[in-house]
Amino acid sequence: MTASRAALLFPAGGGDPQIANVIYLSNFENLSGSNDVSIIGANMGYGGSAAQSNTQAKFGSFSAHFNAGTDRLSGTLSSGLGAGDFAVEFWFFVTAIGADQAFWAMGASSSESGRIQTGALADGSMYYYNASALRITTAANIFTLNVWNFCQLLRTSGVVQLGLNGVQVGSNFSDSANYSSADQYIGHSNYPGAGNATVGYIDEMRVTKAARSFNLPTAAFPTS
Repeated sequence: MTASRAALLFPAGGGDPQIANVIYLSNFENLSGSNDVSIIGANMGYGGSAAQSNTQAKFGSFSAHFNAGTDRLSGTLSSGLGAGDFAVEFWFFVTAIGADQAFWAMGASSSESGRIQTGALADGSMYYYNASALRITTAANIFTLNVWNFCQLLRTSGVVQLGLNGVQVGSNFSDSANYSSADQYIGHSNYPGAGNATVGYIDEMRVTKAARSFNLPTAAFPTS
């Protein structure tokens, strides 16, 4: 293993060598009114019947709960993902499948322009979507219901890859698009009325404007 790869997987002293490039980090532990208070980046507002929950949590005591329909967390970050490397990482706990679900998206509200999204399809496959099309899809029933699964959406040197529990799933997709919108949606697509919310829970989300490697965390994301 190279020194640079080791630093991505096992940062010295438990810190994150890419912390300066993190534009969003939340463990969904802190609440102010109807807003999730993030560790890094803008706070996200709960919409629909989405809410903080202590029923399930990967780390800590709380997660964000969504129950289909228009449930979501949404807000505007300091910047979009841009045209370079990025990493979107989070834990999800889906309790039912049978309809398409969006786990995370960025893009202007109700617009296909610059839209980027990942989630699960009705057959239990996972996907990466951009520019009005599915770009990566996995085998059906690829994740287990009612357990925590770790999702990574990575772009490195113009190649997008999707990861599940530390391993790449699906094919590579060449993508050099400039994602300029800073509007973020958690547990739903960027179409607030679409009714394609996650059915279950999301915990420990991190968005980084830098390359990361596939891995399976054994603790909460570092905050420094």
